[in-house]
Amino acid sequence: MTNPFDKNIMTTLAGLNLALSYENAAVERLEKRLSESTDPEIKQKLNRHLTQTREQQERLRERITAFGGNTNY
Repeated sequence: MTNPFDKNIMTTLAGLNLALSYENAAVERLEKRLSESTDPEIKQKLNRHLTQTREQQERLRERITAFGGNTNY
């Protein structure tokens, strides 16, 4: 029988991995928008958002690793 604690960790890891997949998709969209943008103010805002999104990716990777998950796929 599975330990309930293990099930909770697996559920948490699944949620964290889902959030990381959203952030990965966001980075791709932001990079595309940034490359297409010509307005300096918009580029600055997109760059700021891209930086924040990459920071969030790193935080998620750290949490996933702390729970024993793997982010190398």
